[in-house]
Amino acid sequence: MMMLLLALLQGLGLLLMHNWVIGLKTPGAYYSMIWPLYVVIVSLPLSLMMLASEPRLKFKPIVSFVVIAAASASYMGWVSWVGGISRYEIDQHIWIFGLCVFATWFIGLAFLGHYCVYQRWASHYVALFNIAWRNAVKMLTAGMFVGLFWAALALLVGLFKVLGIRFFDELIFNRHFVYPAITLSFGLGLSLYAAREEALAEFKRATLQVLGWLL
Repeated sequence: MMMLLLALLQGLGLLLMHNWVIGLKTPGAYYSMIWPLYVVIVSLPLSLMMLASEPRLKFKPIVSFVVIAAASASYMGWVSWVGGISRYEIDQHIWIFGLCVFATWFIGLAFLGHYCVYQRWASHYVALFNIAWRNAVKMLTAGMFVGLFWAALALLVGLFKVLGIRFFDELIFNRHFVYPAITLSFGLGLSLYAAREEALAEFKRATLQVLGWLL
């Protein structure tokens, strides 16, 4: 239940950000505020959802990482905006920064999961490896669930289009529905992983065995 609530809040936050940004005449001038807000809205709820099953969840390290990432995003946004700069170069900065934040977040999440279990940051390499693998499978599973969810919605829209009903097309592909639906379906995918963790553990073992043979 907590995962779905966090996912809903995240979706609403992204929707509010979208509505604010499209209302700005020169969004680039506000990158120093836009980028850090996006970092907070995406990383904080996602971190809490990924670590929701840990026995001793620690909020302070999560908040510390989010604050550092948001401060970095604010600085990057401030130095990236120059009047007259081409849109392509600014977008390139956004993607590079986003990839760096995601990689740092994913690595840090494994150490934080280790700390929640052992009260130490890195005393068991095997545990770190298993936590990182589990997080990767969690996100992959949730991403697949989101894809299947939207594929089903697209089929539903196509069916009603054939019947001449366009109400669902206008409803489903409206940003007021898209943002909450994506985050809720992703949160539901994460919760489904928790319910089927044993089955997915077998998938991990089989994949590692195949990789070992290839190596």
